[in-house]
Amino acid sequence: MSRNAANVAAADAPANRLRRRLDGIGWLLLVALAAALVFHAVWPSGTVLLTSDDNVGLIRANQRMLEHSARHPWHGETLWGMPVMSMLRPGYFLVKALPASFFMNTFHALCLTLSAWLLALYLRDRGLRPAACLFGGLVAFWAGTNLTLVYAGHVGKYGLMVFLALSVFALGRWGRTGRRAWAVVAGASAGGMFLEQPDVALFCALLLAPLGLFEASRAARGWKAAGLARQVWAPAVVAALVAGGASLAARGSGVTDTTDAQSPAEHWAYITQWSQPPEESLDFIAPGWTGWRSGDEKGPYWGRMGRSEGWEQTRQGFMNFKLENVYVGVLPLLFALIGLGEAMRRRREDPHAPTVFFWGGLCLLALLLAFGKFFPLYRPLSLLPGFSSIRNPNKFIHFFQMAWGVLAAFGLDAALRMEPRVSRRWQWGSGIAAGVFLLSAAALWADLGAGAARLAMAGWGAAGRAIQWNKAFSVTYAAGAFLLGAGLLWLLARGVFHGVEKSFPQRGKKNADFPQHGKKVSTVWKTPWVRAAALAAWLPAAAVVFDAAVILAPHYIQTMPPGYVAENDLVRYLKQDIGHNRTAMAGQDGFYNLWLTYLFPYHGIPSVNVTQLPRPPPDYTAFWNAVKDPVRMWRLAAVSHVLARAPAAQQLLANPAWAAQLETAWGYHPADDGAGGVATRRVPPGQAASDVVLKMKDIPPRVAAVPDWRESPDDEALRTLADPAFTPFSSALLAPGSGVPAPAAAATATARISRLIPGRYEMTVDTTGPVLLRVAEKFDPNWKAAVNGKSHPVLRCDFMFQGLYLAEAGHYDIVLRYAPTSLPVWLQGAGLLAGLGAAAWLAVSRRRQEAAA
Repeated sequence: MSRNAANVAAADAPANRLRRRLDGIGWLLLVALAAALVFHAVWPSGTVLLTSDDNVGLIRANQRMLEHSARHPWHGETLWGMPVMSMLRPGYFLVKALPASFFMNTFHALCLTLSAWLLALYLRDRGLRPAACLFGGLVAFWAGTNLTLVYAGHVGKYGLMVFLALSVFALGRWGRTGRRAWAVVAGASAGGMFLEQPDVALFCALLLAPLGLFEASRAARGWKAAGLARQVWAPAVVAALVAGGASLAARGSGVTDTTDAQSPAEHWAYITQWSQPPEESLDFIAPGWTGWRSGDEKGPYWGRMGRSEGWEQTRQGFMNFKLENVYVGVLPLLFALIGLGEAMRRRREDPHAPTVFFWGGLCLLALLLAFGKFFPLYRPLSLLPGFSSIRNPNKFIHFFQMAWGVLAAFGLDAALRMEPRVSRRWQWGSGIAAGVFLLSAAALWADLGAGAARLAMAGWGAAGRAIQWNKAFSVTYAAGAFLLGAGLLWLLARGVFHGVEKSFPQRGKKNADFPQHGKKVSTVWKTPWVRAAALAAWLPAAAVVFDAAVILAPHYIQTMPPGYVAENDLVRYLKQDIGHNRTAMAGQDGFYNLWLTYLFPYHGIPSVNVTQLPRPPPDYTAFWNAVKDPVRMWRLAAVSHVLARAPAAQQLLANPAWAAQLETAWGYHPADDGAGGVATRRVPPGQAASDVVLKMKDIPPRVAAVPDWRESPDDEALRTLADPAFTPFSSALLAPGSGVPAPAAAATATARISRLIPGRYEMTVDTTGPVLLRVAEKFDPNWKAAVNGKSHPVLRCDFMFQGLYLAEAGHYDIVLRYAPTSLPVWLQGAGLLAGLGAAAWLAVSRRRQEAAA
């Protein structure tokens, strides 16, 4: 019987099965406890996790978006409509099922907990000790980017982490047991990553594929091509079904990256803007060396991540921008190096050595790719299909950190059985590193005042002292961690010296040096050094939790001020007055950006403004370039209310053409509401107000029955829409080839919206003759219409809006909905069902084996 088969048989013994299950449950509870400590900020009732991008306001908006369909969502409150990829995305189902605040407070912690637990189970299957398994899982997901990106939100990336860890776990089971069903589970999980965050999924899949081949070789007991082919075809097909379905959804929905107009140099600068600078690698072990994050008063980020190309010369664009932190810690680095060193030293006798070398290669490759534009081989990778449009090479850090966690786990396991003479070398190395860092820290502390002054003169102002203090603190902390590492290694070596050394006898030592040899385990366990070492083995995991809860969480796990989403008088007014129309903002500075990010999405107030849109679709770009008159653009998009500061409102009303269309409807003074938000106090008409709401005198309709139309090429249509002589809603411009006959005579018609949710219109039209129903929603070929229960073509009119031609007089009941093809969803579902079926088969077969035993 092979060693692999023997290990499987031993693990399947009844007593071992029960112990392994109890261990697994215990580890899950321990990681959940760590999650509770790290996310302690959201313990108090009524608190909500603060995130910048996928915040609680956006979650509420997504809940409304999912009312129409969780499979085919449409962003109806963004601009005047944006398609979303058709996905069987598990995160969306949780968004739909849970209250927004509860989702925000639990989702990230839940994903990190499951991810760390699954990776710990993978490490257990590799034969590592419990302390090492838990340490590896925590390093992989409860530190660095994988933890601190919580501040940005990025719900999709956290859902991806669970699928990534599940895929690694299933691949490990496949390699250990040879059961192809585990390979199918791994393939479905790898495909599942694409449902949550396709770009990061592609990066992870690039590195996950070699791991799959490595585990396939274990399952096939060799590297013969025929054996590998028999093993890998099933998971490859399942992964291709899910990932291919996601790719089809991206292409079919029109959600693609639009960088074709860029020159090669511009494109390269664009996709590599967020590359991990190699000179900032000290951040990995010195917390806060380059600051915490952009905008953090306790330590703003001062590096060059996110810097716009040519910023040094033009001062245009971003100087830098970073919301996460890559700090993982000294102990993970130390134990990862020990793992690699011990694998090299004992490569001929250690069964873990090939696995350690393999993960070491993946870890190094992921780090180099994360360097992006600073790594020469990233350019050829960026030319490959799919990769050419993915922005931010630093997304490779997610996989790099997981690989680092695996190496750290192997290193700790090696330290728990390492000969004392070898351990002393690592102790000395760690101690010397501590000395170097202490000397550096002393120099930084001595330069605190002068360094802060230099930074202030360089443009950092009062933040210069915080930056210099953080640099000194980070190096001091790293020095302390190196000292802690040396002490831990010394303590673990004492435990090995006084413990039973069965697997790897001490070389060059006489048996007299190990008097415990031959004693019973119970006798050895009573040795104080052995007990101390056994407890010390868990200290690295505790150190990771300490770093997460005490060092990182105060900067990245914060609660949102309740005032961010508290309803004020302005919100109440807009809710009552806008009806089915949209709002706009004449400027997005100050609290207006805060409202646009949190308040308006939370309360369902649609706005044609967006906080960020790095890659606008080409139709939007062309429209904005042509229709530069803001009031004309607002009318075409069915904007009824415009928020503006008083000076901006005065400028708008100073234009006679705009003053003929706008009037002051509501004045207010903003004020601090005492809860972190902005309260509004209404100002009576006729009195000066610092901010106002301008209202269209003639409210532009969201749906309009237009009596006149004509076909017009796109260039001509854009010129006509921008022409002040053109009157919107009295005539419509159809795209060429619409096939609609010219109007014979003007008809009288009324159009009403009976129900409107993102992605779905329910309307009625009464008309005395042929009319064109213009809908102020972005045209997309995946919109479908039913008129009086029968399918009806949806036309493109006014360059990028929707239209329906109603040929006869009468009453019409119309349903207009976003309904792309379900083929991608069916492919995704087939792959996921294959994975679930394989998991069910494994569970049933396991039960049968247990019953037979």
